[in-house]
Amino acid sequence: MAEEQLRCVLVGAGSVGQIYGHHLQQGGARVRYLVRSHYVESARQGFTLHPFKWRSSTSQRFVPDLVSDDLRTLIEDGVDVVVLCISYAGLRGAWLGDLMRQIGDATVFTLVPGHGARELLLAHLSEPQLVTGMITLLGYPAPLPNQTLSEGTAYWFPPFMPCPIDGPKARAQAIVDTLRAGGQPARRAAGLDGQSAWGTAALMPIVAGLEMHDWSFGRLSAEGSAATASAIREALDLVAASLERSPPLWRVAITGFTLRAALWFTPKLIPFSFEDFMALHFQKVGAQTRLLMREWVALADEGGLPIPNLRRHAAAIGSLCEDTTGSTG
Repeated sequence: MAEEQLRCVLVGAGSVGQIYGHHLQQGGARVRYLVRSHYVESARQGFTLHPFKWRSSTSQRFVPDLVSDDLRTLIEDGVDVVVLCISYAGLRGAWLGDLMRQIGDATVFTLVPGHGARELLLAHLSEPQLVTGMITLLGYPAPLPNQTLSEGTAYWFPPFMPCPIDGPKARAQAIVDTLRAGGQPARRAAGLDGQSAWGTAALMPIVAGLEMHDWSFGRLSAEGSAATASAIREALDLVAASLERSPPLWRVAITGFTLRAALWFTPKLIPFSFEDFMALHFQKVGAQTRLLMREWVALADEGGLPIPNLRRHAAAIGSLCEDTTGSTG
């Protein structure tokens, strides 16, 4: 596949779907989108993208090769790769089995976060078809508050953080090569399922803590850093138990002090308001955060594991908004 033009169908045309689709197309792939019917016409018109290079950004247009709400239209001349650019909450439903039955032996490249995503997918396809990626970029619907960008999707590739891609060698390498040719940093990786699980376990309690403190880094640092750091450690222990592994060594470094330091230092490295980005992005995929937290609480209950801080975070954001719908990324 690496020597031929990849025929790619992307499921989801949110920020992440647009960015990956653009760079796959730039790398020589034929890019098509499967979207809901009310998005078809706007997606056919294309997207405005604003890639950041340090503190400045440029603007460019990206027009997909084909957009439809009917998978049969998108794969009538074949498909090599199906890219899942949706949230963990959006992965559920009969549509997933219907899609997998129609794509034959095509590679399924999933960017869906969540420890259970792999199991959901393997219920519908063979393991040699599955390639997993972890999103390392930051992308969002522009403009953020007080930002002068025109409407579109802005994004930034953090340095030294290429998208890791894990799976059968030929299938994974074809995707890596195409993304690299299109200007998106990517690399082959191994053991990504575990790495992704650790990353999600570290991130979701922070997201919940931010939501509990009105998406304010300052308020979380002042009022909730110790409890949130404890919730992160509990989430890491819980995931370690479910994976039957030891927690990562860096778990011991997660304290209220180091979390406060990260909340102070990290925004200084990012070319736009990280606080505004976190609020915008994670309110959009709030159903995903709630679903992951509920699953962890249920897992702890099954195993009799104490998670007092993680449980309080889950209960707090559950009471803020009982949103159970899925959203694309």
